[in-house]
Amino acid sequence: MELNLVKHKKNKSTNSNNIKANLSVIFAINLKMTFASPGVIIAFLIHFISLIAILLVETTSGIQTQNIGSIGNYKIIFYVVSVLSTIFFVMMMLLFLFKKQKKSGIHSIELRAGLAVWKSYILRVLVATTIITIANILVLIGVAIMGLLFTVPTELYKAFPYSQVAFIIFLAIIMILILLPIFIYSSTMVGTLMATVLMFVFSLSPIFASIRYSFSGKDAEDDYALKFNVLNEFYENTKNDENVKKIFNDEQISEVDSRSKLVTTLEENLAGYQSGLSSFNLPSASITSKFKQFYTSNNSQESSSTNRYNSWDLVNKDKEGSDFLSTNFKSLIWDTIITNDMYLGQVNYDYSFTPSVNKDARNKKSILEDTPIKSVLDELFDSLKNNQDKIDSKNKNEIPTMFLKKYNYNSSEVYKTKKVSISDFANQLEKYSPKYANLISTAAKIYDKYSAIFNEQQTNIFKNTNPIEYISGSSSNKKYALDDYYTGDFRANLFVDDVYYKPFEGGQYNYYYKVPYDFFSEYNNRTKQYEDQEEHLGDTGLKALSDEEKETINKNQEVAEIYKKFPEITILNWLIVNLWYESFTIAVDSVDELYSYYVSSKNGSKLTFDVFRHFAVMSSGLFANSSLNDSYNNTDSKVLYQGKTSSIKNILDYEKYLPQYNKNYAVQKPFLTEGKVIYKNAFIIPLAYAIYLLLASPLYYLGYMAYKRKIRT
Repeated sequence: MELNLVKHKKNKSTNSNNIKANLSVIFAINLKMTFASPGVIIAFLIHFISLIAILLVETTSGIQTQNIGSIGNYKIIFYVVSVLSTIFFVMMMLLFLFKKQKKSGIHSIELRAGLAVWKSYILRVLVATTIITIANILVLIGVAIMGLLFTVPTELYKAFPYSQVAFIIFLAIIMILILLPIFIYSSTMVGTLMATVLMFVFSLSPIFASIRYSFSGKDAEDDYALKFNVLNEFYENTKNDENVKKIFNDEQISEVDSRSKLVTTLEENLAGYQSGLSSFNLPSASITSKFKQFYTSNNSQESSSTNRYNSWDLVNKDKEGSDFLSTNFKSLIWDTIITNDMYLGQVNYDYSFTPSVNKDARNKKSILEDTPIKSVLDELFDSLKNNQDKIDSKNKNEIPTMFLKKYNYNSSEVYKTKKVSISDFANQLEKYSPKYANLISTAAKIYDKYSAIFNEQQTNIFKNTNPIEYISGSSSNKKYALDDYYTGDFRANLFVDDVYYKPFEGGQYNYYYKVPYDFFSEYNNRTKQYEDQEEHLGDTGLKALSDEEKETINKNQEVAEIYKKFPEITILNWLIVNLWYESFTIAVDSVDELYSYYVSSKNGSKLTFDVFRHFAVMSSGLFANSSLNDSYNNTDSKVLYQGKTSSIKNILDYEKYLPQYNKNYAVQKPFLTEGKVIYKNAFIIPLAYAIYLLLASPLYYLGYMAYKRKIRT
């Protein structure tokens, strides 16, 4: 008896091994037969070649160049093609595995051989899943190789190519689950027809849904979720650095004077600017926008044929006025200073030779002079200047794209800018400025992470980030040059109509993008050449420069040469200044901007239940920060306009930190130190993947029930 039991166990074990072996053999046979099917081969090649080709073009023309507009177009193409090719691929496999094989009697042969129905069903599902997964893995390998061959921004590459591959893997599983019961229950013709309908429903419905959504309300221009992320990264990484944390520390002037030392210092630095202004609270929402408002309200313009020339009348004709400079000339001086300090990161020029509150008074070197942040920036610049021969100048003579806005009247004459990377430069500068290594590293990492957003100029992360403008083309006699950008001279192109018409011999006019100080100091002598311009003669309010002041101008040119050699330092300066500046206040020009963001974020929450847009949103951004992914996908030009998946729920709690609510001269501190930022997610992409897989999983059992019923008929 015992011997029989042992023998029975051995037979049972042998049968089990045989069944496993048979399952492996049957799986291999089905896999080989399916792969050999002409329809499946064609579908495999179409799927792989079309997707890898789109991703290659997307990488070289969009990701590598950080052209978010182009990436958006490729995302649309990839989404539509991936849906069409995936459904077609799955359809061809299911037709072969469940229709052709049944017709040829293979299903019956397996049943007679003792293979259980559920095993036969699972084997076919595994075969279909294996084949399309192989194709998708090959696409993934191609994406990984492209990432190694081309220099690509990490964040962009994770947000698009890698996330797009994850999407097609997910899509393949979903489509197999959806089409299984359809093809098993229905006839070949009906199944094919329904699969075709699915192709168009899944590929086109997100586009129509996006169009409908775009009419329901436009997102606010400022992305506060992204802004708070950036500011928080900077603050958290530098607040405990003994060499850096001083930039966040403000104090009252003395025991008897409770005014903010930072605010009063900035106010003193802007004394010449504020002359004639009755309301300018610091820190202001946006220094540059305040200035533009002041200029616009004080500069009367005449007809379009004369306003350019009259707006450049530098003589102060208002003899009764309290300001010794004309509005025009004052605007020119301060637009230049503020633009260099806040817009362009060219913060090391010295403008102490320019007139301030009267002819004899002079302005401070910079609007940031005598502040902790300026001392840090000066030390960084000195480290670069003293070690410039030891640091690679890979981007010499380049203008960073993020700083220049172009009007393209003639594409052949538009100045070619470059999307400059600063990581290598930052690593080298850290060696010669170890005191601020953490600050440099933090700013460089933030730039690398958000560079595509900065360069695209599509989202106002910072208020003081408008690129400067110039006109170049058939109407211009002078092309924009490198020396027009890297200069300590006055930036004439920032003024009315973006150009300066300067008289020269012959009485004609020409484009000048910069104008040196001596032109204005000799304004009277120059205009006296022309009898028809006598009405413009008079006192400009300038005083002849001393030898020391002339030397300051020469030193500014030396600074410009350093910027020209290392444009990376201007990006680093710009980041540090604006990250520091906006740490103290939520920079808005009016409280309406905050409410506009709140309303648009509530409007964006409609995405949660708008199923027609879900798959398009899920087709990218799986491996990206949600607010960063929103900025990548929410340009106005995009057809697949997804709205904001992430926003700040308690944004109105920060209304009290707006500049207009700040107590005058109150001691400043970073607003992120008070209260907790609460983020609200209207749509979480990883969670959406899990939910859709969970919702679709019953279709697997439904397909089995259909297979069990149909296999014996």
